[in-house]
Amino acid sequence: MCQSICGAPCHQCDQQSTCKGCKTTGGKPFGKPCFIASYHQLGGAEAFEAFKAQLMNEINQLAVPGMPSVTSLVALNGKVVNLAYPLPSGQRVTFLDNDAVYLGAHLPCAFDESRFFGVAAGLDFIMVSTYDAQWSNQELVLYKKR
Repeated sequence: MCQSICGAPCHQCDQQSTCKGCKTTGGKPFGKPCFIASYHQLGGAEAFEAFKAQLMNEINQLAVPGMPSVTSLVALNGKVVNLAYPLPSGQRVTFLDNDAVYLGAHLPCAFDESRFFGVAAGLDFIMVSTYDAQWSNQELVLYKKR
């Protein structure tokens, strides 16, 4: 069974077939270094919690219309959150790395109960999108460098 460095509940993850675990891989569960594991290894859990609090504050200060406040962030594999967004040209593009780990949140949309907000963030960016209950019809709302 996979074991995390950060305390993520690996037993609840649906990516166990592709994850080798943080402890086994030295913080590279999907092949790429996980910034969350690195944060824990270098600064400890307290430093990581302070980082998360600052990140949630930054996300909430964006004041995205219809998006409730972010009160928690969880570790997510890029494969789960790397949706393809339509461009005006009709082309669909992804912005994240399937083998990376991000902090994210899934939130209800206040003005359309059939839609949800998704937040994905790393050390250097915040991304907000909307999508329907089947994780389709996605729209990029905001991508911000930190």
